[in-house]
Amino acid sequence: MLSEPHPFLAQAFAGPRSYLPMASHAYALSGNPLTMDDFHRRYQLLNQYLADPHPLTQLKPEAIAPGLATLTCQQVIELLLHWPGAPQRNAILEAVCVEFGLCPVDNSPFRIWGYYAPGQGALPLHVYIGCDGWLYDTLPGLPAHRTRDSHGRCPPSWLLHHGMQPLDEAHVCSTAVHALAAGTLASIHAPEQAWRTVTEASG
Repeated sequence: MLSEPHPFLAQAFAGPRSYLPMASHAYALSGNPLTMDDFHRRYQLLNQYLADPHPLTQLKPEAIAPGLATLTCQQVIELLLHWPGAPQRNAILEAVCVEFGLCPVDNSPFRIWGYYAPGQGALPLHVYIGCDGWLYDTLPGLPAHRTRDSHGRCPPSWLLHHGMQPLDEAHVCSTAVHALAAGTLASIHAPEQAWRTVTEASG
């Protein structure tokens, strides 16, 4: 398990390039290139509702929030009733998983992580995966990457692109889910030769 960010060892996915256009949340929660545009639209729409829930207050509480697939108006509004900070971030991450078909559970080998950057909206700025001692993530235009899990603070694509400083644990949360999407698992379960080592030293 990594204990220091320098040197940083990661592996890049050298399999099919369908992950390259994906945002981190699309890879972590879906991994399906055929639906990523709709996925991104719903993710942004949920973010808008959390910034301004007024349109939802005009609808029946049990109605599905317009443009979403699973969450009701009441469920979205109730996210804003959690105490700001870690309790609200945890509730939002669980709701994101539910909206995109991943069921939060108490114990599972699969974990969804979210990094909430201050002032960057209600939804995680970066979403990534923990599975079997590895962290997996991607950024648009980059292949998926993985590295050994370091308490969830070192998503590899993020660190390779933004610098080697581990994420502030005060802005990171996670939830275990019953399973990952098939499109995401296709890379996680790819043969070892589909992953090539990338080394980033300090500086």
